[in-house]
Amino acid sequence: MTGRWNRLLPRAATMVLIVLVAVGLSAQTTSGAAVRPRGESTPPTVSTAVGALFTTASGRIEQHFCTASVVASFYGNVLITAAHCLAGISFTAPDGVVFAPGYRNGRFPLGVWNVTSAFTTTNWTASRDPNDDIAFLIASSPGRPPVQQVAGADVLGFNASLPVRIEAVGYPDTASQPVACSALAQDVHPQGLRQVTFACPGFTDGTSGGPLLSNVNPKTGCGTLIGVIGGYQQGGYTAAISYSAQLAQRAAALFQLATSPTRDPGHRNDPA
Repeated sequence: MTGRWNRLLPRAATMVLIVLVAVGLSAQTTSGAAVRPRGESTPPTVSTAVGALFTTASGRIEQHFCTASVVASFYGNVLITAAHCLAGISFTAPDGVVFAPGYRNGRFPLGVWNVTSAFTTTNWTASRDPNDDIAFLIASSPGRPPVQQVAGADVLGFNASLPVRIEAVGYPDTASQPVACSALAQDVHPQGLRQVTFACPGFTDGTSGGPLLSNVNPKTGCGTLIGVIGGYQQGGYTAAISYSAQLAQRAAALFQLATSPTRDPGHRNDPA
């Protein structure tokens, strides 16, 4: 298995990350029914805050390769995914990445937002530490409201108490709609790592970056995001057992960096 992402992405280029020594982080500028795994009788509502990440080439949308979701922020333009999803991805024109919230069956019901910046920790940059397999993305679409205003958003839940019942969502590479599942998320320490794990079938390549949501609102599908598929074995070597890095202190500091208007002046131009 190759983890939960597609390594054969078109027109991929090496990312350049700016190491921010002072803060110990790095940055790069740059509803419908779900497919159900076996054994689930009542599907949870999948929020339009969850969507697929697509590569683009010369302005043309190509293939989706990972999952991301909107997280609540002041400027309403922040996404979360797995850091390993960004390996080999270019944010430099004419190539790029777009986020399609609520993507289904080849359609983009809410449109797409350009991913303009990506933020990962220096631990991830230096050693691909599975405990730091988290990335925050900045998404924009000129002339349109922030993605949070259109698609909704999940609330980040740092240092979640485990075990906890969660709903997991992700877009398999070979599907055009998400797979979703309710499961018990538990604290595990494979090879000394700090990870969250859950058991659900059907979470194959492409579901990396998909959210683990607790306290889900049954009407909207939004909830408290306690992790994203990734981490140990890049999310798991089998489609039935998945992992996530725990959202803790470094993830909280990374979120502060991603949402700082002094770090990216373009944030100040986004409507609140």
